Amino acid sequence: MDKTESERLMRAILDIGELLFMNGGEANRVEDTVTRIFKAYGAEKADVFCIVSNLIVTVQFSDGTRLTQTRRMKGRGSDLGCVDELNALSRHVCSKPVPVEDLERQSI
Repeated sequence: MDKTESERLMRAILDIGELLFMNGGEANRVEDTVTRIFKAYGAEKADVFCIVSNLIVTVQFSDGTRLTQTRRMKGRGSDLGCVDELNALSRHVCSKPVPVEDLERQSI
């Protein structure tokens, strides 16, 4: 995976984490989900920290690529249907990762 694709993957997975949290997912669920998805895409290590206003991720891939990104999250609601869909997406991509462009489309 080249650096550009790794960066796109980072954005797509952070989008999923942000949506999960903003729609009522608990912080520990967000951390677990984001970590599992990164591992499914070949990350050797994923450090994920989610608090009320921030999602912070550092990930390292086997080729040595290391990325860190912080996502500021504003507002919070409760849409358990959205949470359920994101959990289903997570289970799907963890069992069979899809191309990054498909993940980007599905996480919107």
